[in-house]
Formats: sequence, C-alpha cells, structure tokens
Amino acid sequence: MIDKKSPRWIASLGLAAIAGCSSDYGYYTVPVAPIYVPPPAVIAPPYPRGDTSSQVVSCSSQDRRYTRCDVQLSDRDSVHLIQQESSAPCVQGRDWGKERGALWVSNGCRATFRIERYYWR
Repeated sequence: MIDKKSPRWIASLGLAAIAGCSSDYGYYTVPVAPIYVPPPAVIAPPYPRGDTSSQVVSCSSQDRRYTRCDVQLSDRDSVHLIQQESSAPCVQGRDWGKERGALWVSNGCRATFRIERYYWR
C-alpha cells in the first residue's frame, strides 16, 4: 500500500504537475468565448403616415393605342381601377398602369380610376 503522506508520494505529485498532468485525463480543453446571442427581434414601426386624398379620373385608349392620361402621379400615389367602361379587357400592367409619373392605358381599355394621393407630413 502507498503511503500518501510519504515524501516520495508528495514528490511524485510535484513531478506530475511539472510534466503537465492534470485531472482531465489528458484531454485538452480550449477556452471558448461566450456565444453571441442577438437580442430579440424588434419589429420596426411602419413609416410615418402622411395624409392621403383621392381623385377620380377617366382614361381611355382610342383605336387600341397607348395613351397617357392627363394626371400627374408621384411614386407614392396608388392607382385603382374602379369601373371598366370598355368591352376590351383592362388588366393592370398590360392594359393600364402608371409609369414616369403618369397614368396610361392601351389595347382599347377605357375605365375610371381612383388615385390615392400621398402627402408627407
């Protein structure tokens, strides 16, 4: 039996410590920085609302030609078809739409549109 109070036993512990032995049985552990956990997602509030107003405009394509209607639009204004008046189809993006600040119609589309104006306050 080994006497754990003997000078030989105590000296062997010192040699083991100098040799790099430890109580983790030879497994080297790498210090790791704490994992970054982002804060909970915050839903951004919508853009500040401006004031809106609406305007009703009739626009028609004569002889199926492309026609720009007499109304000025901003990028924030929205246009809605409220009543189709032609037998020709009025499909948004194909027969009517808005571009470069104007309302346009083509392919014989004739309709009444509501323009929702957006004013920044």
